[in-house]
Amino acid sequence: MINNQQVGRNMMLLRLQKGLSQQGLAEMCNVTHQAVSKRETGAALPDMQTLLFLSKYFGTSMEDILSGDISLDVQDTAPDLTDAETLPAMTATEMPSALEAPPVREENIPVMGWDQIIDLAPFASRETLETHAEHCQEALDKERLCDLAPFLSSAYLDKLVRRMGTAGPELALELAPFLSRKTVDWLLCGQN
Repeated sequence: MINNQQVGRNMMLLRLQKGLSQQGLAEMCNVTHQAVSKRETGAALPDMQTLLFLSKYFGTSMEDILSGDISLDVQDTAPDLTDAETLPAMTATEMPSALEAPPVREENIPVMGWDQIIDLAPFASRETLETHAEHCQEALDKERLCDLAPFLSSAYLDKLVRRMGTAGPELALELAPFLSRKTVDWLLCGQN
C-alpha cells in the first residue's frame, strides 16, 4: 500500500537536493505550486506521467519515489538550510524532516501520568499515545479510560479494558463505540 505522506516526503527531499522551490518544480511539471504542495504534504499523489518525469529528472526510480526511503543529501546539491537568506524563503512544508526532532526511540520515552497522556491525546498520533500508555506506571481508572478512548485504537483499548480487570455494564455502555464487539460482550456477560 502506498503511503501518501512517505511519497510526499520523498518528493520534497528530492526537490530540495536539486535546490528547487515548490514553484520551480511546479513550472517544470506544468502544475501549480499548490499541486506540488498537496503532493508533498500527502494530500494528493502525482499521476503516472508526472512520476515518470520526476524519476528521470531526479535520477531515481518511480518505485523509490513511491516507497523508498530517500534521505536528504546535504552535500553540494541541497540549499544551505542554515543560511539566513534561504531559511525564511522556505515554507513549513518545505522544511526537511531532518530539521525536525528525531522520532522517539523506545529507550528515550519519558514516563507520563494518565493526566498528561490525556492532555496530549488531541495532538498526538494513536501510536504515540499507545506507546506512552504502555510506559505509564499509574493505575488506570474508569474515568481516565473513558477520556482517552476516542484517541486509541479499538484493539489497544480492548487490551486496556481487559488489563483493568474490573468491568461491568456501565463501562460497556460508555465505551461501546470504541471497543470491539468481543470485548463489549465480555464486559456485559462477565469476565470469563
